[in-house]
Amino acid sequence: MKWDLDDLVSPADIAEECGATRATVSNWVKRYPDFPQPLTTVARGRTKLYSRKAVVEWYDRKDWAHDGPYSLKAGR
Repeated sequence: MKWDLDDLVSPADIAEECGATRATVSNWVKRYPDFPQPLTTVARGRTKLYSRKAVVEWYDRKDWAHDGPYSLKAGR
């Protein structure tokens, strides 16, 4: 399967882009069953990569997305 490399983001990328901690992103992954599934895993299974577009769409659907301290960008 081919992906647009600019669309792939790690949990660390997600945290950096929205001004959250990695722990916050980890909690989103664990607590929200509708959080996007990873597209692939790299670094010998240690790092999951997600679609930036899917994460942004998920984030924008959340009620707290517009009132909270985080701001997730659709691209760099």
